Amino acid sequence: MLAVGEVYLGALTDRERRFATGFAGGIGGTEEELCGVFTMGVAVISALSGRTSAEVNDQNCQELVARYRQRFLDRFETLRCGELRESGYGADNVEPCSVLVERGVQVLVEVLEEYHQEQSEKRPEP
Repeated sequence: MLAVGEVYLGALTDRERRFATGFAGGIGGTEEELCGVFTMGVAVISALSGRTSAEVNDQNCQELVARYRQRFLDRFETLRCGELRESGYGADNVEPCSVLVERGVQVLVEVLEEYHQEQSEKRPEP
């Protein structure tokens, strides 16, 4: 997921890379909360389109996150790490988490590319 962030945001600092660590394993390795792949996708979207102050409209970011959430649910049927593990993802399961990461990245990239295309279609030609 960090690689996707770098494609869209440019090179990440060590601090930004560390920022992602705690999301792994369903938040802190508990396997009880949101999937880290999904959560980091939200972080990438927020870094790209989030607001910088309360006065800035955050509608685009919220809509994009909602779209990503729905696509993730369509693909995996849950956002929760433990439920994903029960469905066969994880180190001791049929599909390792690296496969989930790859598939989750595909979902995120699809959503970001669609959004980029929609935005370019809205821009008036010079």
